[in-house]
Amino acid sequence: MRELQSQSMSMNHLAIEQSILRTIIFFDLLEYPLTPLAIWKNLFFSDSPTALTLSDYMKCLRESPFLSQHIEEKSGYYFLKGRDSIVALRLERAVITDHKYRVARRMIALFARVPFVRMVCVCNPSLGLNAAREGSDIDLFIVASARHLWFVRLLCTGLAQVFGIRPHKDRLRDTFCLSFYVGDDALDLSGLQLPGWVPDMYWVYWIPLCVPIYDDSTYDNFFNANEWVRQFLPHISSYNTIPRRRVVLSGASRMGKRCAEKIVSVGGTFVERSARAFQLCIMPLVIREKMNEGTGVVVTDSVLKFHVADRRGDIQEQFLKKCAEYNM
Repeated sequence: MRELQSQSMSMNHLAIEQSILRTIIFFDLLEYPLTPLAIWKNLFFSDSPTALTLSDYMKCLRESPFLSQHIEEKSGYYFLKGRDSIVALRLERAVITDHKYRVARRMIALFARVPFVRMVCVCNPSLGLNAAREGSDIDLFIVASARHLWFVRLLCTGLAQVFGIRPHKDRLRDTFCLSFYVGDDALDLSGLQLPGWVPDMYWVYWIPLCVPIYDDSTYDNFFNANEWVRQFLPHISSYNTIPRRRVVLSGASRMGKRCAEKIVSVGGTFVERSARAFQLCIMPLVIREKMNEGTGVVVTDSVLKFHVADRRGDIQEQFLKKCAEYNM
């Protein structure tokens, strides 16, 4: 009996060690070292999660001979051996991130006033980690009231065009990519994982790293609808946006928005159908060619996702290749 228990504990610790290393490997692809608590929170399990206390995890992290062969610690951050340079990078990018949130908040305050917009998140994982690059754009994830998705996209992209904030080939820094909208009846995003890649590592982390800047009582529903993420990240929690980054509409703005929604609703489905027909008519050929062929470009009445250059497959392959180097 003791021998079986010993074997079970040995297998248990091996699973924990590999989980810790996989987590550090994935975040290394994002050039992001982790604190011990961040490792615990973001701990990735490819199989069934193993139940251990936080103190057990920390002991494994600090005392495991297996992990000491592959990871290092500096200034309280853990990273792959030979990658200590990303510690300074993380600190530099925290300053850049704060600037980008100020830029994002100003524009999201405008999108929040669009009728039927229920939530606007900054969804670059680098921004969710406070590690944005200087030259990067700002990706937004917008949730609209059901049956008003096309109308919301028409107004939001129209505003972005008017203010000249959409990305261009010669200008990316601090522009806004408005390429992902869903209705509040389609908050479960499990079906948008890369085909053949379950779990889709990038997608699993993307969801809890969505940062709600404007939230009209929708974020909790979104997080709960994606409870499936806990199959792989059992310790993950919802994102707690710091107050100075949030957009909160005044009472007068909320009232004006509700009045506008009632006026638009008088048109019934005509307004939504017209918005849909117009946008499909002017949609670029590259999007129409890839429409609904996978999970990069999805065009329905409840999901509008226009990630033509979907990098998730590349990241997944890099992750698996790196794991193979460590015989995992």
